[in-house]
Amino acid sequence: MRAALADHGFEPFSGEDGTVSLRNCPFHALAVQHTEVVCGMNLALLEGIAAGIGAHDLQPVLDPAPGRCCVAIRTGQSSPKEPDGAS
Repeated sequence: MRAALADHGFEPFSGEDGTVSLRNCPFHALAVQHTEVVCGMNLALLEGIAAGIGAHDLQPVLDPAPGRCCVAIRTGQSSPKEPDGAS
């Protein structure tokens, strides 16, 4: 995942809890004026990368903070979805 992020212009780094944060946003200039759209786009992009590489244990989430991208990638097994009609 880190290589894919770097290939897309992000600068990933890992926190002590295993969360991968991004030191930058490759779309920062646009994000200044259209934050909600760009952050939503980044989230969708990172969800697509995680799904595309089969990394179901990686969970991109919106986690805005000063000085970094608004998306972070948390680790942990995602819970399987209940089949329709299950109680």
